Amino acid sequence: MFRLPFAVLLTISQLFCGDSPRPDRMYKKVIGNKDALCNDGSSAVYYIGVNDSARWVIFLESGSYCLTRKQCEKRFGNKDTKILMTSKGMPEVTIGRDLLSINSQENKLFHSYSRILIPYCSSDSWMGTQTKSQLPDSRRGPSAKEFIFSGKIIFQSVIHELLGQFSQEVREIVFAGSSAGAIAVLNHMQWFQSLLSSKNISTKLSAIVDGGWFINFRESVTSKLSSEFFDISKPMSRACADFSNGYPCCLSAPCMLTQGYYPANVPTFFVSSMFDIYIIGDVVLRHVEDRTAFVESGGGDLITMLDLYGGAMNQSLAVVRSSNVSFFVPACFQHTFFSMSSLREKGGVLHYDKMFSQRNAVFR
Repeated sequence: MFRLPFAVLLTISQLFCGDSPRPDRMYKKVIGNKDALCNDGSSAVYYIGVNDSARWVIFLESGSYCLTRKQCEKRFGNKDTKILMTSKGMPEVTIGRDLLSINSQENKLFHSYSRILIPYCSSDSWMGTQTKSQLPDSRRGPSAKEFIFSGKIIFQSVIHELLGQFSQEVREIVFAGSSAGAIAVLNHMQWFQSLLSSKNISTKLSAIVDGGWFINFRESVTSKLSSEFFDISKPMSRACADFSNGYPCCLSAPCMLTQGYYPANVPTFFVSSMFDIYIIGDVVLRHVEDRTAFVESGGGDLITMLDLYGGAMNQSLAVVRSSNVSFFVPACFQHTFFSMSSLREKGGVLHYDKMFSQRNAVFR
Protein backbone atom coordinates (compact mmCIF):
# COMPACT_ATOMS: atom_id res chain seq x y z
CA MET A 1 0.00 0.00 0.00
CA PHE A 2 1.39 3.39 -1.05
CA ARG A 3 1.74 5.84 1.87
CA LEU A 4 2.25 9.58 1.60
CA PRO A 5 4.74 11.18 4.03
CA PHE A 6 3.10 12.84 7.02
CA ALA A 7 4.36 16.29 6.02
CA VAL A 8 2.59 15.96 2.64
CA LEU A 9 -0.63 14.74 4.25
CA LEU A 10 -0.53 17.63 6.72
CA THR A 11 -0.11 20.16 3.92
CA ILE A 12 -2.94 18.64 1.84
CA SER A 13 -5.23 18.62 4.88
CA GLN A 14 -4.53 22.27 5.61
CA LEU A 15 -5.20 23.27 2.00
CA PHE A 16 -8.56 21.47 1.80
CA CYS A 17 -9.61 22.80 5.20
CA GLY A 18 -9.09 26.35 4.01
CA ASP A 19 -6.04 27.04 6.17
CA SER A 20 -3.03 27.68 3.98
CA PRO A 21 0.11 26.36 5.69
CA ARG A 22 2.48 29.01 6.98
CA PRO A 23 6.08 28.23 7.88
CA ASP A 24 5.88 30.03 11.24
CA ARG A 25 2.95 27.92 12.42
CA MET A 26 2.96 24.62 14.29
CA TYR A 27 -0.14 22.47 14.00
CA LYS A 28 -1.74 20.40 16.74
CA LYS A 29 -1.70 16.63 16.48
CA VAL A 30 -3.36 14.19 18.88
CA ILE A 31 -0.98 11.43 19.99
CA GLY A 32 -2.02 8.08 18.58
CA ASN A 33 -1.11 6.02 21.66
CA LYS A 34 -4.32 5.75 23.71
CA ASP A 35 -2.28 5.54 26.93
CA ALA A 36 -0.70 8.97 26.34
CA LEU A 37 -3.10 10.88 28.57
CA CYS A 38 -3.23 14.16 30.45
CA ASN A 39 -4.09 14.24 34.16
CA ASP A 40 -7.83 14.49 33.41
CA GLY A 41 -7.81 11.58 30.93
CA SER A 42 -7.92 13.72 27.79
CA SER A 43 -5.64 12.65 24.94
CA ALA A 44 -2.26 14.38 25.00
CA VAL A 45 -1.24 16.47 22.00
CA TYR A 46 1.83 17.99 20.41
CA TYR A 47 2.52 20.68 17.83
CA ILE A 48 4.54 20.08 14.69
CA GLY A 49 6.02 22.39 12.09
CA VAL A 50 7.94 20.71 9.27
CA ASN A 51 10.68 22.71 7.58
CA ASP A 52 13.92 20.79 7.09
CA SER A 53 12.91 17.19 7.86
CA ALA A 54 16.56 16.21 8.42
CA ARG A 55 16.97 18.58 11.38
CA TRP A 56 14.65 18.91 14.36
CA VAL A 57 14.21 20.83 17.61
CA ILE A 58 12.05 18.96 20.13
CA PHE A 59 10.91 20.98 23.14
CA LEU A 60 9.19 19.83 26.35
CA GLU A 61 7.23 22.45 28.26
CA SER A 62 7.55 23.44 31.91
CA GLY A 63 4.79 23.82 34.50
CA SER A 64 5.74 22.65 38.01
CA TYR A 65 3.90 19.56 39.32
CA CYS A 66 1.42 18.12 41.78
CA LEU A 67 1.97 14.95 43.78
CA THR A 68 -0.71 14.64 46.44
CA ARG A 69 -4.44 14.56 45.82
CA LYS A 70 -4.85 17.86 47.66
CA GLN A 71 -2.19 19.49 45.46
CA CYS A 72 -3.71 18.10 42.27
CA GLU A 73 -7.26 19.06 43.14
CA LYS A 74 -6.12 22.60 43.92
CA ARG A 75 -4.22 22.72 40.62
CA PHE A 76 -7.21 21.35 38.71
CA GLY A 77 -9.63 23.69 40.45
CA ASN A 78 -7.80 26.83 39.35
CA LYS A 79 -8.71 27.93 35.82
CA ASP A 80 -5.21 29.25 35.22
CA THR A 81 -3.44 26.00 36.16
CA LYS A 82 -6.10 23.55 35.01
CA ILE A 83 -4.73 23.88 31.47
CA LEU A 84 -1.58 22.16 32.76
CA MET A 85 -3.66 19.03 33.41
CA THR A 86 -5.69 18.75 30.21
CA SER A 87 -5.47 19.09 26.45
CA LYS A 88 -8.92 20.64 26.33
CA GLY A 89 -8.74 24.25 25.22
CA MET A 90 -5.47 23.81 23.33
CA PRO A 91 -5.66 25.75 20.04
CA GLU A 92 -5.24 24.08 16.67
CA VAL A 93 -2.27 26.28 15.78
CA THR A 94 0.55 27.96 17.65
CA ILE A 95 3.49 30.13 16.60
CA GLY A 96 7.02 29.14 17.53
CA ARG A 97 9.14 31.50 19.63
CA ASP A 98 12.77 31.54 20.82
CA LEU A 99 14.34 28.18 19.86
CA LEU A 100 11.21 27.27 17.89
CA SER A 101 11.08 30.52 15.91
CA ILE A 102 11.70 30.59 12.17
CA ASN A 103 12.96 34.18 12.44
CA SER A 104 16.71 34.16 11.81
CA GLN A 105 17.17 37.27 13.95
CA GLU A 106 15.43 35.68 16.93
CA ASN A 107 16.77 32.18 16.38
CA LYS A 108 20.04 32.26 14.44
CA LEU A 109 21.01 28.64 15.05
CA PHE A 110 17.78 26.72 14.52
CA HIS A 111 15.42 28.91 12.47
CA SER A 112 15.42 26.48 9.54
CA TYR A 113 14.86 23.35 11.63
CA SER A 114 11.60 21.43 11.87
CA ARG A 115 9.94 21.85 15.26
CA ILE A 116 8.10 19.73 17.80
CA LEU A 117 6.48 21.35 20.85
CA ILE A 118 5.00 19.02 23.49
CA PRO A 119 2.74 20.88 25.96
CA TYR A 120 2.93 19.70 29.57
CA CYS A 121 -0.32 18.22 30.89
CA SER A 122 0.76 15.39 33.21
CA SER A 123 2.04 17.28 36.31
CA ASP A 124 4.75 14.64 36.87
CA SER A 125 7.92 16.22 35.43
CA TRP A 126 7.44 13.92 32.43
CA MET A 127 8.28 10.90 34.62
CA GLY A 128 4.89 9.22 35.11
CA THR A 129 4.04 5.81 33.70
CA GLN A 130 0.58 5.38 35.18
CA THR A 131 -2.62 5.25 33.12
CA LYS A 132 -4.80 4.94 36.20
CA SER A 133 -4.99 7.11 39.29
CA GLN A 134 -2.25 6.42 41.82
CA LEU A 135 -3.35 8.96 44.44
CA PRO A 136 -5.15 7.61 47.50
CA ASP A 137 -8.67 8.97 47.90
CA SER A 138 -10.33 8.73 51.28
CA ARG A 139 -13.71 9.77 49.88
CA ARG A 140 -14.06 7.02 47.31
CA GLY A 141 -17.13 8.79 46.06
CA PRO A 142 -18.26 9.35 42.46
CA SER A 143 -17.11 12.97 42.60
CA ALA A 144 -13.50 12.02 43.34
CA LYS A 145 -11.20 13.03 40.50
CA GLU A 146 -9.08 10.19 39.15
CA PHE A 147 -5.85 11.84 38.06
CA ILE A 148 -3.57 10.09 35.58
CA PHE A 149 0.21 10.51 35.36
CA SER A 150 1.69 9.40 32.05
CA GLY A 151 4.29 12.05 31.17
CA LYS A 152 6.94 9.50 30.21
CA ILE A 153 4.43 7.69 27.98
CA ILE A 154 3.49 11.00 26.32
CA PHE A 155 7.08 11.85 25.52
CA GLN A 156 8.04 8.41 24.24
CA SER A 157 4.87 8.19 22.12
CA VAL A 158 5.70 11.47 20.35
CA ILE A 159 9.23 10.27 19.61
CA HIS A 160 7.94 6.99 18.18
CA GLU A 161 5.51 8.90 15.94
CA LEU A 162 8.23 11.28 14.80
CA LEU A 163 10.66 8.47 13.94
CA GLY A 164 7.87 6.48 12.33
CA GLN A 165 7.45 9.27 9.80
CA PHE A 166 10.96 10.65 9.39
CA SER A 167 13.45 7.97 10.48
CA GLN A 168 14.98 7.80 6.99
CA GLU A 169 15.45 11.56 6.85
CA VAL A 170 16.36 12.81 10.32
CA ARG A 171 20.07 13.51 10.80
CA GLU A 172 20.15 15.96 13.71
CA ILE A 173 17.95 16.39 16.80
CA VAL A 174 18.19 19.13 19.42
CA PHE A 175 16.36 17.90 22.51
CA ALA A 176 15.38 20.76 24.82
CA GLY A 177 13.19 21.45 27.84
CA SER A 178 12.46 24.00 30.55
CA SER A 179 12.13 23.25 34.29
CA ALA A 180 9.99 20.09 34.43
CA GLY A 181 10.88 19.61 30.77
CA ALA A 182 14.55 20.01 31.68
CA ILE A 183 14.25 17.11 34.13
CA ALA A 184 12.76 15.12 31.26
CA VAL A 185 15.72 15.86 28.99
CA LEU A 186 18.13 14.67 31.68
CA ASN A 187 16.18 11.49 32.38
CA HIS A 188 15.09 10.49 28.89
CA MET A 189 18.22 11.21 26.86
CA GLN A 190 19.70 7.76 27.53
CA TRP A 191 16.48 6.11 26.35
CA PHE A 192 16.36 8.37 23.31
CA GLN A 193 19.94 7.56 22.36
CA SER A 194 19.36 3.82 22.82
CA LEU A 195 16.19 3.94 20.70
CA LEU A 196 18.01 5.60 17.80
CA SER A 197 20.80 3.04 18.05
CA SER A 198 18.35 0.10 18.09
CA LYS A 199 16.76 1.42 14.90
CA ASN A 200 20.16 1.99 13.24
CA ILE A 201 19.36 5.69 12.85
CA SER A 202 22.56 7.71 12.59
CA THR A 203 21.54 11.00 14.16
CA LYS A 204 23.49 13.73 15.93
CA LEU A 205 21.90 14.37 19.34
CA SER A 206 22.43 17.48 21.46
CA ALA A 207 20.53 19.07 24.34
CA ILE A 208 19.55 22.45 25.77
CA VAL A 209 18.50 22.41 29.43
CA ASP A 210 16.69 25.55 30.63
CA GLY A 211 16.15 26.13 34.35
CA GLY A 212 16.92 22.53 35.27
CA TRP A 213 20.03 22.85 37.43
CA PHE A 214 18.29 21.83 40.66
CA ILE A 215 20.39 21.63 43.83
CA ASN A 216 19.14 20.55 47.26
CA PHE A 217 19.80 23.91 48.92
CA ARG A 218 18.29 23.87 52.43
CA GLU A 219 16.26 20.77 51.48
CA SER A 220 14.74 22.59 48.49
CA VAL A 221 14.42 19.31 46.57
CA THR A 222 13.57 16.89 49.37
CA SER A 223 11.03 19.25 50.95
CA LYS A 224 8.93 19.17 47.77
CA LEU A 225 8.85 15.37 47.54
CA SER A 226 6.21 12.99 48.84
CA SER A 227 5.72 9.25 48.62
CA GLU A 228 3.34 9.72 45.68
CA PHE A 229 6.28 10.70 43.47
CA PHE A 230 7.56 7.14 43.66
CA ASP A 231 4.13 5.71 42.92
CA ILE A 232 3.51 7.66 39.73
CA SER A 233 6.97 6.91 38.29
CA LYS A 234 6.87 3.12 38.77
CA PRO A 235 8.72 1.19 37.56
CA MET A 236 11.39 3.51 38.96
CA SER A 237 14.49 4.26 36.94
CA ARG A 238 17.93 3.53 38.36
CA ALA A 239 18.49 7.27 38.71
CA CYS A 240 15.33 7.79 40.79
CA ALA A 241 16.19 4.81 42.97
CA ASP A 242 19.65 6.26 43.68
CA PHE A 243 19.53 8.00 47.07
CA SER A 244 23.29 8.18 47.53
CA ASN A 245 23.02 11.97 48.01
CA GLY A 246 19.96 11.78 50.25
CA TYR A 247 17.40 12.43 47.51
CA PRO A 248 16.44 10.89 44.13
CA CYS A 249 19.34 11.46 41.74
CA CYS A 250 16.88 11.87 38.85
CA LEU A 251 15.83 15.29 40.20
CA SER A 252 19.35 16.76 40.26
CA ALA A 253 21.37 17.66 37.17
CA PRO A 254 24.75 17.49 38.98
CA CYS A 255 23.91 14.02 40.27
CA MET A 256 22.70 12.78 36.88
CA LEU A 257 25.92 13.95 35.24
CA THR A 258 28.41 12.78 37.86
CA GLN A 259 26.75 9.40 38.48
CA GLY A 260 26.66 8.55 34.78
CA TYR A 261 22.90 8.39 34.24
CA TYR A 262 23.16 11.01 31.52
CA PRO A 263 25.18 10.00 28.42
CA ALA A 264 28.55 11.74 28.51
CA ASN A 265 28.87 11.84 24.72
CA VAL A 266 25.87 14.18 24.19
CA PRO A 267 26.78 17.89 23.82
CA THR A 268 24.62 19.66 26.41
CA PHE A 269 24.13 23.35 27.14
CA PHE A 270 22.71 24.41 30.51
CA VAL A 271 20.99 27.78 30.98
CA SER A 272 20.32 28.52 34.64
CA SER A 273 20.17 31.53 36.95
CA MET A 274 22.83 31.80 39.61
CA PHE A 275 19.92 32.61 41.95
CA ASP A 276 17.11 30.37 40.71
CA ILE A 277 13.97 31.89 42.22
CA TYR A 278 12.08 28.61 41.99
CA ILE A 279 14.56 26.92 44.32
CA ILE A 280 15.15 29.76 46.76
CA GLY A 281 11.72 31.42 46.48
CA ASP A 282 10.33 29.98 49.71
CA VAL A 283 13.37 31.01 51.72
CA VAL A 284 13.48 34.53 50.24
CA LEU A 285 9.78 35.13 50.75
CA ARG A 286 9.92 33.95 54.35
CA HIS A 287 12.63 36.53 55.04
CA VAL A 288 10.72 39.31 53.31
CA GLU A 289 7.44 38.47 55.04
CA ASP A 290 9.07 38.39 58.48
CA ARG A 291 9.60 42.13 58.34
CA THR A 292 10.65 42.52 61.97
CA ALA A 293 13.50 40.03 61.67
CA PHE A 294 14.42 41.40 58.28
CA VAL A 295 14.64 44.99 59.50
CA GLU A 296 16.48 44.07 62.70
CA SER A 297 19.10 42.21 60.74
CA GLY A 298 19.43 45.08 58.28
CA GLY A 299 18.79 42.56 55.54
CA GLY A 300 21.88 40.68 56.67
CA ASP A 301 20.14 37.32 57.06
CA LEU A 302 18.79 37.49 53.52
CA ILE A 303 22.13 38.57 52.07
CA THR A 304 23.87 35.76 53.96
CA MET A 305 21.35 33.24 52.64
CA LEU A 306 21.84 34.43 49.05
CA ASP A 307 25.60 34.31 49.48
CA LEU A 308 25.36 30.74 50.74
CA TYR A 309 23.12 29.77 47.82
CA GLY A 310 25.52 31.33 45.30
CA GLY A 311 28.36 29.38 46.88
CA ALA A 312 26.36 26.14 46.67
CA MET A 313 25.61 26.82 43.00
CA ASN A 314 29.28 27.47 42.21
CA GLN A 315 30.27 24.30 44.01
CA SER A 316 27.70 22.23 42.10
CA LEU A 317 28.95 23.60 38.77
CA ALA A 318 32.56 22.84 39.67
CA VAL A 319 31.97 19.12 40.26
CA VAL A 320 30.98 18.54 36.63
CA ARG A 321 34.00 18.03 34.43
CA SER A 322 33.00 17.13 30.90
CA SER A 323 34.09 18.52 27.58
CA ASN A 324 30.52 18.04 26.32
CA VAL A 325 28.85 20.20 29.00
CA SER A 326 28.60 24.00 28.79
CA PHE A 327 26.91 26.55 31.05
CA PHE A 328 25.39 30.00 30.89
CA VAL A 329 24.69 31.08 34.48
CA PRO A 330 23.81 34.79 34.77
CA ALA A 331 23.62 36.29 38.28
CA CYS A 332 19.91 37.09 38.19
CA PHE A 333 16.70 36.09 39.94
CA GLN A 334 14.88 34.01 37.38
CA HIS A 335 13.86 30.41 36.78
CA THR A 336 13.42 29.74 33.06
CA PHE A 337 14.52 31.78 30.07
CA PHE A 338 12.66 30.47 27.02
CA SER A 339 9.06 31.17 26.02
CA MET A 340 8.77 28.74 23.17
CA SER A 341 5.41 29.50 21.56
CA SER A 342 2.42 31.80 21.40
CA LEU A 343 0.80 29.52 24.00
CA ARG A 344 3.02 31.36 26.50
CA GLU A 345 2.18 34.88 25.40
CA LYS A 346 -0.28 37.23 27.04
CA GLY A 347 -3.71 35.88 26.28
CA GLY A 348 -2.28 32.43 25.52
CA VAL A 349 -3.53 29.34 27.34
CA LEU A 350 -0.18 28.81 29.10
CA HIS A 351 0.70 32.41 29.90
CA TYR A 352 3.46 32.52 32.53
CA ASP A 353 1.97 35.33 34.63
CA LYS A 354 -1.13 33.22 35.26
CA MET A 355 0.64 30.08 36.33
CA PHE A 356 3.92 30.51 38.09
CA SER A 357 3.32 32.51 41.21
CA GLN A 358 4.04 31.89 44.84
CA ARG A 359 2.35 34.21 47.28
CA ASN A 360 3.02 37.60 45.62
CA ALA A 361 6.11 36.60 43.65
CA VAL A 362 5.88 35.77 39.96
CA PHE A 363 8.42 33.34 38.50
CA ARG A 364 9.50 34.32 35.00
